[in-house]
Amino acid sequence: MPFPYVQLDAPANPKKGDTWWHGTSLKDATAVQRYDGSKWVDDAIAQAVLYIKELNSIILNSAEINSPNINVPFQHVSIEGSKILSSGSLTLNGASYVISGNIEDNSGKPNGQIYHTEVNPDGLLSYITQTDGTTKMSTSRISMGVLELTDLVSGLGNSAKYITSTFNAHDAVDYYHKDS
Repeated sequence: MPFPYVQLDAPANPKKGDTWWHGTSLKDATAVQRYDGSKWVDDAIAQAVLYIKELNSIILNSAEINSPNINVPFQHVSIEGSKILSSGSLTLNGASYVISGNIEDNSGKPNGQIYHTEVNPDGLLSYITQTDGTTKMSTSRISMGVLELTDLVSGLGNSAKYITSTFNAHDAVDYYHKDS
């Protein structure tokens, strides 16, 4: 019967099939090797199913991930095309994909502005708030074939005043329609 070793130095008198877990410390297994009868050779865990309560990993090579919930927190990430930084999370929950976070000031602290973008079977919703964190400054929505754009005109909170425009396929036909 093969024997599993967990130690820093190579085991003395191993038998063919024995496994050796080792690393830089006993708490840090970075390799698993199998004794082939004359030497230790790199090995892998070959299981169809592993039940793991928590997995901390740097790289995950996978063909498929089956999970109803995936959460990816991020900190001090540059917003595309700008020097503005933000922190927040990207989540995949069932059929909903959401990116939510806050805009940071020059010292890396939240400035109060919150942004939110979600894609789900109904469409897309995206907004950014004023620095009060509640008054939506700009909102865009695509749902059921309608594009809706909303911008803050004045005020904050319950006193906010907005202007909204909608655009659908009929609007596009009317806009481009030309009588002959």
